[in-house]
Amino acid sequence: PAATFVVTTRPEISDVPFEGQLLTVLELSVQQQMDIAREIKGEYGVRLVDEALRTPGVRELVSAPLYLTTLLSLPEGQPFPRTKEEVLRRFI
Repeated sequence: PAATFVVTTRPEISDVPFEGQLLTVLELSVQQQMDIAREIKGEYGVRLVDEALRTPGVRELVSAPLYLTTLLSLPEGQPFPRTKEEVLRRFI
C-alpha cells in the first residue's frame, strides 16, 4: 500500500485494480536500442546490444528500456550474460 511507483514488464498486471495512473512503455526498436547504447557506452555499448540480439533469452529483454540499461551498466571486460536469468540477477 505504501508503494508510490510500480514497474512491470508483464501486461497482465494491468488487470489488477489499483488507484493511480497507468503508463505503458512500448518496446524499443533495434535502432533505438543501438542509439541508447551508443549514447550510454559508446561503441562498447553497441557491441553489447549486438551480442544481446544474437543471444536467445537476452534478445527479448533488451527491447525493454529497464533491462537494456541494466545490460549497459555492466563494466567493460565482465563476462557477457548468456541467459535471461543472468541479466535479471544483475538487475536485482
